[in-house]
Amino acid sequence: MAAAFRFASLSSPEEIRALLDLSPGFPANAAGTLAVEVLFKRWVGLDPAGAMEYCRVHFPKSLPKLIGTWSQNDPSKAEAFILTIPGGGTKTEAWNQLCAATATRDPAKAWELLGRFPSLRHSGDMEGARHLVEHLTAQDLEGTIARLSSLPAALLAITRESIARKLIETDPARGWTWVLEQPNAIPLLSKTIEKTLGRDPAQALAGMAALSSEQRQLLLKYENSFFWGSRDPAALAAALAQNDGFSPEEKVALAGRFLNTALWNDPAKAEAFLPFFKGPILSREVDAYLNVRASITSDSVVEAWMDALPPGEVRTAAEAAWKRRQELPPLPPDLPTPASLVGLYRNGARVEADDPRIPQLNAAQLGEMLAEAPEGKLRSSGNILNGLAKTNPAVAATWFATVPMDKTTAPKAAQFSATWAQEDPAAAAGWVASLPAGDLAVNAATNVARQYHRYAPEEAAAWAAQLPPGPVGEAALKVMAGK
Repeated sequence: MAAAFRFASLSSPEEIRALLDLSPGFPANAAGTLAVEVLFKRWVGLDPAGAMEYCRVHFPKSLPKLIGTWSQNDPSKAEAFILTIPGGGTKTEAWNQLCAATATRDPAKAWELLGRFPSLRHSGDMEGARHLVEHLTAQDLEGTIARLSSLPAALLAITRESIARKLIETDPARGWTWVLEQPNAIPLLSKTIEKTLGRDPAQALAGMAALSSEQRQLLLKYENSFFWGSRDPAALAAALAQNDGFSPEEKVALAGRFLNTALWNDPAKAEAFLPFFKGPILSREVDAYLNVRASITSDSVVEAWMDALPPGEVRTAAEAAWKRRQELPPLPPDLPTPASLVGLYRNGARVEADDPRIPQLNAAQLGEMLAEAPEGKLRSSGNILNGLAKTNPAVAATWFATVPMDKTTAPKAAQFSATWAQEDPAAAAGWVASLPAGDLAVNAATNVARQYHRYAPEEAAAWAAQLPPGPVGEAALKVMAGK
């Protein structure tokens, strides 16, 4: 390796190429990787076009990073080369490197390059520009606000989100006012609240409480609100309890969203939101809570949790829900068809995860069963998904791709993907990678990453690093980073 570094500093392009031809024999460790990088950087300094072409053919995954090096010295030629790369992830990441190399030295040029970002033509890839927008906004907040009116339409949404987050961090009163002044304010508000909840729950709730009643109702109806939550459910529950700006009904609605998100991030801490519910709503939410905890842990863990609860409404509701589950009649074993499973389930029979009819279900039959899961059936719906995750995950994956992610389907998708990842993490990870960008992909990535990282951390890290830039990749990486 020492010889390779000496040659990298002294050799001609032909000699560097000869060394790189030998690189398959380099040690398969950090030293070998660094040797290749040093050789390429030297080659770029001598013959950028030749280095790029060789890298594109023999080391395509290293091409974007190498273009970043070239961009620091000759951005115009690097840009011209990027335009010759076929469309796709490599081109997007290369342009990302070009913009990043330009951002600190020439912010105005970086904004101009962002306006021509290749992924702007493909909305699914738009997230590739998000980190650069956030960097430029942090570098010059007021300049970014002034530039907003001149940006291309494809950049407006992520730039507004970046401005909103930065303003609320530095000047909350001005930040919330600015958000409300923007076109199509409700989606922006929802995104801003989601991000602020993770950083400062009390500040996020204070901003929301200051809105008009009509604005709050619109926010609670917006689909993204079903995924609001915090890494610290106890702090979020305390902030909600202490905030007097919400009506009792609004607190219940918010607690429901927070409970739903917490169940799949840290079920043991989700109980912090149960005291917000009363009567039939408490019964429903406790039933859902027990279903998730039992499917992820075991009946004995749930029973120990109930035994530790203090006397009161939550304990009474939990014991009643658990009793209903235990009293559901088992399915008769002599009805072998999946159609019979659907019929019996609809009539209130309990389904166990190892029922031999579950693998025979098709997506339409699964949809029939999951479409109606009143009190007492939630445990069975969880068992059905667990059974499919272990025996025929393609059926559930097909069905989830046909339904929107909302308060009903999101917990089911999370449970299914987590169970599948326990059984076959590589297959579940492959499913996530195949999903189009959207709520299902983010949901699945979060839960698959958690299980995959637990069982095979190195493989999980490699998988997450290959996910496309944006919410899906960010969700997987955050989970594995413990954020």
